[in-house]
Amino acid sequence: QNSRVLCFASFTVVLLAAAVFAEDNSADSAANVFSDPGDVLMLHHNSFHFTIFEKTEAGAALVLVFCAPWSQICQELMPIYKEAAAELKAENPPIYLAMMDADPMDNRNIALRYGAKGFPTVKVFKNNAATVVDYKGGREKEDIIKLAKASQGYSWTEVFSSSELDEQVAANERVVIFGGREHGRAASSAWKAFQLLADNVQSKQQFKFLAAFKPAVVEAAGIDAPAIQLITNYKGEGITKQVTEPKLNISSVSQVERWLYTRAKPLVANTADPIHASILRDAKIPVLHVILKEGGDRAAATAALTSVAQEIAPLLASPDASRKLLALALTDAADEVGKAVMGEMGIESTALPAIVIRVIRYPLRSSLWQAKANRIDKDAISAFASDFLNSKLNRFIKSDPSPDQTLSRKDPVQRVVGSTFESVVMDPSKHVLLSLYAPWCPHSKRLEPEYRKAAAKFWSMREKKPEKYGNLVIAQMDASANDSPVDHIQAVAYPTIMFVSAGNNTATRYQGPKTALDLIKWAKIQAGLLPEAEKRKEEL
Repeated sequence: QNSRVLCFASFTVVLLAAAVFAEDNSADSAANVFSDPGDVLMLHHNSFHFTIFEKTEAGAALVLVFCAPWSQICQELMPIYKEAAAELKAENPPIYLAMMDADPMDNRNIALRYGAKGFPTVKVFKNNAATVVDYKGGREKEDIIKLAKASQGYSWTEVFSSSELDEQVAANERVVIFGGREHGRAASSAWKAFQLLADNVQSKQQFKFLAAFKPAVVEAAGIDAPAIQLITNYKGEGITKQVTEPKLNISSVSQVERWLYTRAKPLVANTADPIHASILRDAKIPVLHVILKEGGDRAAATAALTSVAQEIAPLLASPDASRKLLALALTDAADEVGKAVMGEMGIESTALPAIVIRVIRYPLRSSLWQAKANRIDKDAISAFASDFLNSKLNRFIKSDPSPDQTLSRKDPVQRVVGSTFESVVMDPSKHVLLSLYAPWCPHSKRLEPEYRKAAAKFWSMREKKPEKYGNLVIAQMDASANDSPVDHIQAVAYPTIMFVSAGNNTATRYQGPKTALDLIKWAKIQAGLLPEAEKRKEEL
């Protein structure tokens, strides 16, 4: 689902930049998309700021979606959004949803100001519009209702005594507390950053955010103000406390968020728990999964994972382990994470149990490693974890069979798969224009005839001037079925077009119009065959 959303977003970025806000086949149906908004607040440029300010007072939050009437996804979202708005308005007090048609120019300028580069774009506004949070989760009615409800209220609570703090720790698995000084809190950049961080992750319901300014409370918590403390209280693990190091810039939201997520995981996560799964996802660190089939011995697997986690903990905490991060998780084949990992690696249920390491590095693809183990015990898990931490493993590369292809005027596009990627795309003697596409993506389908036209044109030019165009390859890869083993050449949306230069293999992403003429012109410039200053003089 995420990859299909990104496929759509990649196309709408180009449309927005070019100010082309129409699609031939949607004009008629688009006319009535916003005609009956129901309980959805329809915002316009002249009412936008007042409404946002009014609806986000006293801890209230307003979920707003920027849409365009020509967008098929917006058309599909509208009835769902209307149903959610009706249910939320019936709450006591009412909760509101808002929408803005980003098609008119005045509205479009506001959408651009808030980073709406694709449609629909969902934002959560809080604190009289001073806080704006991006939302990239699901768009079913239940997802929208959960987001709106979870975003209401202040994202942090101030505690005034040690007993209050103890009660919060006892009631929550993860508590984040800001310890500050009473004097000058309003001017504290660290305090402002903490509030913004709390607002950013509030709707995920992963942490309980607290603040303490009373000296006695701060001192009892063991905090040297200003600093942030993470307290975890996982079942079977007891209470652990970690305080930000002086070298960490706690005025940086991104630095604190990174620090928080890499330390908030349990010793052994259970990916069937949606909060555990979301913390592992947001941590963006390697996760070792033991994947069990239905009826597998969970107790034995948990014991083995726990033993390994305790064994490798000193290595992960050592001074030279800044890049050695690894979480451990028990995963069922039936839960969402298990299905995703098995699908990415092509693991059948008959091959379970399995040990897999997964790193979500790219928007559309993970990096994966699989243990060649026929048993699930402490020794097998430990050996696999140790080999990974010591860089002794080869990454799993998903690949279709190598194509049996003879390039010709009628078939001028070199087909690439995971196993042939490095030999074709990374050949230092060749310039390569590469399309990373998905066959089911409508925008990839729209690109295909233009891309083949460009390839046919280059084939003709190569025949006429082989000394000039002989080292230019036009290639494509189904990136939904094949992995790129090269970190800097990855699909960020479908389709992603890149030019890989001969010699140093640097990759440049194309973001212009997807026509044959534009692709030819751009590829010539990248290959040094058509200087930028002369590109308008060239007859293609």
